[in-house]
Amino acid sequence: EAKANSKGVGVRRAPAGTENPSDGGMGGNAPTVTNVQPPPRARAPPSSASTQLSAAQTVLCFAGAPGVGKTSLGQSIAKALGRPFARVSLGGVRDEADIRGHRRTYVGAMAGRIIEAMRRARCNDPVILLDELDKTGKDIRGDPAAALLEVLDPEQNHAFVDHYLNVPFDLSKVVFLATANDVSMIPPPLLDRMELIRLAGYTLDEKVSIASRHLLPRSIRMHGVPPSHFIMPPESCAYLAEHYTREAGVRTLGRHLAALCRHAAVNVMAEVDRQNLLTSSASSATAADSDAPPGAVSPSTASKPVEFGPPPPPPVPADRKEPSDDALTHALLHLEPIQVDEKFIQTVLGKPRFETSDSLLSETQRSAIPGAAAGLAWTSVGGDVLMVECCIVGVGKSADFSGPYGGFGKPVLPKGDVVNVQLSGAYSASASSPNGGNGGKGGGFASGGGGGVPALMLTGQLGDVIRESCQIAYSWIFSHLDMLLPTPLHNASSDEERSIRSFLSNDGRRLHIHLPSGSVPKDGPSAGVTVTSAIASLLTGRPCRTDTAMTGEITLRGVVLPVGGIKEKVLAAHRYGIRRLILPKRNYEVDFMEEVPAEVQEDLTVIAVTRVDEVLEAALDGGIPTPENARM
Repeated sequence: EAKANSKGVGVRRAPAGTENPSDGGMGGNAPTVTNVQPPPRARAPPSSASTQLSAAQTVLCFAGAPGVGKTSLGQSIAKALGRPFARVSLGGVRDEADIRGHRRTYVGAMAGRIIEAMRRARCNDPVILLDELDKTGKDIRGDPAAALLEVLDPEQNHAFVDHYLNVPFDLSKVVFLATANDVSMIPPPLLDRMELIRLAGYTLDEKVSIASRHLLPRSIRMHGVPPSHFIMPPESCAYLAEHYTREAGVRTLGRHLAALCRHAAVNVMAEVDRQNLLTSSASSATAADSDAPPGAVSPSTASKPVEFGPPPPPPVPADRKEPSDDALTHALLHLEPIQVDEKFIQTVLGKPRFETSDSLLSETQRSAIPGAAAGLAWTSVGGDVLMVECCIVGVGKSADFSGPYGGFGKPVLPKGDVVNVQLSGAYSASASSPNGGNGGKGGGFASGGGGGVPALMLTGQLGDVIRESCQIAYSWIFSHLDMLLPTPLHNASSDEERSIRSFLSNDGRRLHIHLPSGSVPKDGPSAGVTVTSAIASLLTGRPCRTDTAMTGEITLRGVVLPVGGIKEKVLAAHRYGIRRLILPKRNYEVDFMEEVPAEVQEDLTVIAVTRVDEVLEAALDGGIPTPENARM
């Protein structure tokens, strides 16, 4: 029966029992959409903010690592607006018909996912979340991202035509949200139609708060563990997050909490079965004693032969039912509440997976190693800390790399004659090589550098951009050797400095730069300052400071340029226990001061730099060598 509300809008109530479980909690009184007029919904009057949002047609795209709450944020927006929520998963979608629908001439034709989401929401202005927008692909069936251009464009979506319906449909009242992990995978025209909001990873305190308030109560409720029987203080949550997870979000933390709850649930059910077995045994013994003739030996007191080995498990009846509340209460009386501490966590999950002493970034492995530096990297799952290592490899003449630096530092070479280093011909020989002197696409050897400069070799599955950053760092270092060495090369007098100049003058030497985790592809310009510091550390024999990590792009003029992903990188350094950072000045003034949480800023010391010489002064242990402080 059609009725009219206060605005005179005609609606038709759905029959009882046909409510949609995803109708936003409207139940059996949810109105169904008529052909001409949208239905009202049982919700609070829209606020001015929601009205403006609907009118402005703002499409928000939440970008961040997995597990930071992008989908949950979309659900919260729908709840705050009082609108039904519909989620459209786009991961792996390669057919344009999934967005626009199939024509009805085909067998098994159906409407597209957008119209299907509207049908599930039972209204024409829901909140639709386009999940995993960066995971779409394209093939011979079309490009779904191209079809989404019309859906997300406020100037066009008021007359969206689904091939199945074949009539214009108004999408202008829909609030569209999107999520993505890697924004670079979204086509630029589609990204231009959305407002990008980046969600960075959580700090340790935030993870502990989320676990205590949301994840742990949900796990306890899902596994049926009585809350009074499972006690986990915040200190244990912090230990679990710090030693068993290394992620930007809290997804792995939630899985570990679920494992702890399952272990507690097994203990409770084992006690219930034990109490039931004792009760049934006592009842059977009492019945047997009462039925026995006078003078007979009771079966419960008769002597039994001694059996060695573990007792057999009790038989499980076929009609076993779930334990009642009385049985659970009786079993809990015989069990002590589980106090979740470090010992309990290690019993269930094993030894900690992320101990500092086992990490590549531990102080033991980073200290006293000239030629190694810690850099900050951004990944699709959050920030990370990567080491950059370099050494000089001798080809032809033998060189002893068994010195005090373990092959990473300055080699002990045979003393040779004084030869001035000439850099003018360094790149003429390299440029004539088939690969331009950069070692080729596969990271092989470059051609021998003429004029005393070692050729460059790069490994670690590096992309084109990061290879160029290594070449720029290589060029800047070998064009500023007079600044790095304690005395000018033409005035060198000590035997050790003569050995270095002789080493640099020999053809066939190669500077090898390696980024560990060779199976992980790496690219981007932000490794420039790290590679420069590693090479300078190698040539000067001074290790980089063990408490320092850095990021930034460099130019041939020695200028440090700002880079992206500062918040994720800073949080990663904080997770690894690094408390001293070298950042470009622009990133420090804008990204660090505005985006990084205050509690993290208090734990860190940041050196803002604009030039490479400032980076080396802050990164090298003891600064840039001078005749007064030289240790070579």
